[in-house]
Amino acid sequence: MDDDKINVCMISLNYYPNFSGPDLQAHRVNRSLNNSNINIFVVTRNLGSRENSLDEVIIYRLPRKRVLKKDSRSSLIIWILSVIYYLIKNRKKYQIVHLLSGYTYSAIFTLIAGCLLRKQIVVKNSLARGAFFKNSIRKKINLTVFKKYAHVISISSETRDELINANFREGRTVFIPNGIELNRFSPVKFEEKNKIKKKLFLDKTKKYGIFVGGLNERKGIDLLTESIKYIIDKIPNFQLLLLGNFSNISFKKRIFHILEKNNIKEYVIFLGRRENVSDFLKASDIFLFPSLREGLPNSLLEAMATSLPAVCFSIGGVTDIVVNDFNGILINNKLRDPKKLATIIVSLLKDKEKIDYLAKNAMLSIKEKYNIIEIANKYKKLYIALASKKEYL
Repeated sequence: MDDDKINVCMISLNYYPNFSGPDLQAHRVNRSLNNSNINIFVVTRNLGSRENSLDEVIIYRLPRKRVLKKDSRSSLIIWILSVIYYLIKNRKKYQIVHLLSGYTYSAIFTLIAGCLLRKQIVVKNSLARGAFFKNSIRKKINLTVFKKYAHVISISSETRDELINANFREGRTVFIPNGIELNRFSPVKFEEKNKIKKKLFLDKTKKYGIFVGGLNERKGIDLLTESIKYIIDKIPNFQLLLLGNFSNISFKKRIFHILEKNNIKEYVIFLGRRENVSDFLKASDIFLFPSLREGLPNSLLEAMATSLPAVCFSIGGVTDIVVNDFNGILINNKLRDPKKLATIIVSLLKDKEKIDYLAKNAMLSIKEKYNIIEIANKYKKLYIALASKKEYL
């Protein structure tokens, strides 16, 4: 590797093609820093993919000659040992270890290995009440060790306040929000929207609500599906697009039971995980985000950049982005009722003037604060400070 560059070893349980929100965000930053003096390479689990690079970002999948089972305990042990061996063997090839998650057993062992090798350690706290704040022995160990040896990135006001309240030392915590590529997620005019609908085999006479993310209880998908029966009473041409995969079979059965019980299965289109998320956002009329807990959600940033009015609950992270009745709609998180949610969605869909107002302000808000180029520069500044063993300011 180039001696003039700052080399960062980024470690993540998942990476392309198994992107989760933090991994996707990391890749956007990595791609943006490609042509700078920062060289980031990724170490991730070998889950069967043969891709060893993406957008010129090098990916090492460990162990090299064995495919791991995603949720196996033996695979976890093999992964931890493989990462430690890799860090030791290649210790002259990087100055910084960047952990994309502090939630796992592998994170704590990796941090210890990195410290013993005298490397600078960065960990990203990407979910409120996540890595350091659950009541378990492992989380308490993580909190103690990370407070002493790591620089921790918070991405929202809530995650930043958690670190402050946990007495993380000033200079050890860094606030860097998520960002998006504005050239990819951008508004389209009415004529272009209909062209995209046609390309996606969507009906131009329908009103489409859309959700993007994991289909699980934390994301509020059960509440959202329960609300549909009330929405279609007032707007019969409404359909819900769900882009994402179910986290488990039991929750999937629960959602399909709701749909069948209320005879509303035809009003929901399950699209799975898609590469062309931006097209589906551009084809939709409203973004629905009933999540219970977040860090700083990528999908919400993407939707708002596309000029979609968003209906959300007032939870940490979301309230950093959405200002009620200015660039979106915020609902009191204590009022999680499907009928109330439906009433708000219907009211907004019938008010074109308000939709246009929210949509314009949504796009401008994201453009002002969450451009990936500016976010990547914050990471560059952090890496340079760590490589020179100075505190990030």
